[in-house]
Amino acid sequence: MVQSQGPTNVLKLQKSAALYQNLATEMAPQLPLFFQPWWLDALLGRHQWLPLAHENGMIWPVVLKKKGPLCYLTQPPFMMGNAWFPAEKTIQTPDIPFLMKQFPTSLYWQITASSAQAKHLEQAGFATRPAYTYQIDCQADPAQLWRNMNELSRRNISKAGKSLQCQVSHDADILHALSERSLRRHKLPMRYTAAQLQNLLNACGEVQQGAVYTAVDQDGAIHAASFFVWDQRSCYFLLGGLDDRLPQLGASRFLLWQGIQMALKRGLHFDFHGGMTPSVGQVYASMGAQQVAYVRAERYASPLIKMAVRTAKQLYAPEDRLFH
Repeated sequence: MVQSQGPTNVLKLQKSAALYQNLATEMAPQLPLFFQPWWLDALLGRHQWLPLAHENGMIWPVVLKKKGPLCYLTQPPFMMGNAWFPAEKTIQTPDIPFLMKQFPTSLYWQITASSAQAKHLEQAGFATRPAYTYQIDCQADPAQLWRNMNELSRRNISKAGKSLQCQVSHDADILHALSERSLRRHKLPMRYTAAQLQNLLNACGEVQQGAVYTAVDQDGAIHAASFFVWDQRSCYFLLGGLDDRLPQLGASRFLLWQGIQMALKRGLHFDFHGGMTPSVGQVYASMGAQQVAYVRAERYASPLIKMAVRTAKQLYAPEDRLFH
């Protein structure tokens, strides 16, 4: 048990891989993909994330990142909308700033949370701001969804369907290359290596909870690639990319439509897993998705550090609103 200098009646979070694993196993039927120990190990490495757990049955994975001599706390990549699980569990508010004090060199902490969790984070000194993703409900009727799409989306998907085939790939290199190319066109950085994506793809394949879809023409050229992962509730569009050197046949929307149909057949919600960039959000909305809100929260050691970090981020990724 982590020792505290604070109130003695407050039960503190523990940094315990064993407790985290035990609780994750107990909650396995309901546990979201992004909280799964196997997922975190594949994405980050077994010893590169902090398995925080609470004896009341709550888990909270945290990452301690280092930039030279400086450190900061954040969530594992791809997590969106929940800081801890189960979301309805109430964590003692004094526990939250206490976590930061365990890492005296950490300068700031950034996470995403549900609206209910945001109240506790605000009480613990976090500043919050709204964010959103786009989702399609699991009960949506594919035929009605198709009719509700705008004409451009239907035309692109139909055109692609005449020239391209959707194939499953087990190689993350093409996914990484096309994702990096697409992000570069939008002046955004690629934050994941091909090795990281391959680890994820391999791990998802072992438990049958993820696949890379590619749009391939009759000559074998890959026009686009999309990485879909899923748990017992939702299917997520993790990332994708388009080869702009080839004729534009609507490959990206074609693959998204394949992913949506796959999710609905499985009885899952489809989550586009983003959409804060207006042009991207418009594409997701055009395919029948609804905007769903969550909260981004930040806690800085001082106003000076806050200003320095935000300035650095804007210089590093000026077009990435979510990153800021």
